[in-house]
Amino acid sequence: MSKKHQLRGKKLLSAIESCLRQLASEKEKYVYNASELSRRVGCSRPTLDNKSDFIDEVLTRIGAEKRMQNNHPLLEHLHTRIEKLESDKKELDNELAALRTHHAEIYSILYMQSIDAALLIKPIIVSESIKNEKCILCGEKIEKNHNFPHNKTVVSLADHKNKGK
Repeated sequence: MSKKHQLRGKKLLSAIESCLRQLASEKEKYVYNASELSRRVGCSRPTLDNKSDFIDEVLTRIGAEKRMQNNHPLLEHLHTRIEKLESDKKELDNELAALRTHHAEIYSILYMQSIDAALLIKPIIVSESIKNEKCILCGEKIEKNHNFPHNKTVVSLADHKNKGK
């Protein structure tokens, strides 16, 4: 009698996975049986016990593959959900691009109309100065009626409209 060559390492793991896949394909609801697997692989049950983490991983993958067949309702639901999310993302990207364009147009119009930038930033300067308890423009301590410096290097829109009349 000739002795059968014992599998080891990657060859053993490959044989275990191959036999598990074969057993799982033979039955709709396969239940793991170590004795049956050890006979098919040609190894002992203690060897299989040592490879239990690998066997659990393979069984989990096989179960997931069976659940994720193309005609499975869960897969169809996930594809529908993905399509909806991609559509929503595209819509939001378009909206963001439009808002960016609008934002740039607002600043361009403000710049072209020579609107005093102090109108835009004064509320920020006042709140930051109050928080720091001193004017961030002139460095003086904030009093009740503090007069924040105002630079008149830009023509006010109101002044510009009045000159045209």
